[in-house]
Amino acid sequence: MPHGVDCPTPSELSAIELRYGDLFSMLTDLGFRGDSSRKTFNDYIKSLRRIGLPVTASKAPRRGRQIIYSYENVMDLALALTLRVYHVIPDAVVKALVEARDELHPIYRTAYRDRRSGLGEPMLLTANGERLELSGVFLDLNIEYAAGRLLRFGPPQALNPFQAVQRFAQADNMARSFLPIPISALAERVFELCRHHPADAGRGQVAGLIRNSERIA
Repeated sequence: MPHGVDCPTPSELSAIELRYGDLFSMLTDLGFRGDSSRKTFNDYIKSLRRIGLPVTASKAPRRGRQIIYSYENVMDLALALTLRVYHVIPDAVVKALVEARDELHPIYRTAYRDRRSGLGEPMLLTANGERLELSGVFLDLNIEYAAGRLLRFGPPQALNPFQAVQRFAQADNMARSFLPIPISALAERVFELCRHHPADAGRGQVAGLIRNSERIA
């Protein structure tokens, strides 16, 4: 995280509240929309919700008629969209992500908390005079997907930088379509976007979080 950037602390994660317009805007800013039209991307996000990601409309927490999305909800969607191949994520993988929420949500919090300490403490790689610093938590979903079938999912594991490099280097199973994901980098980007949106004057618990009432048809 750049020096001087004031992002929410881990203790404030539970205070994050985003409405759908905010969520849609953030996912677009993260680059997941690509060149899709607003309607096409909106329809795709809603199709994921019908499967239960991040939550089904019937079970979602609400303020009035508006669904309220948490930090974990945003990370659930961002992770799923990271796994897309040709702009689609297989339904079997989506359902596995939904079933793994209890395991994934603590990892999302660790990813932000330990982005430069603890599990994510920086490590330095050197070779032939070249130097590379790696930091942050990486997420291995232990996915094997081949011939249109999900062969294996999980358990999700939070890795330190060395373990992530080791997994990359030793990945000899061609069915392991999805290698470790830099989940701390994703968490940091989410917070960077949060703090640049105007806060609701009436509920400014977390500086910079959007709480507008935009609705997307």
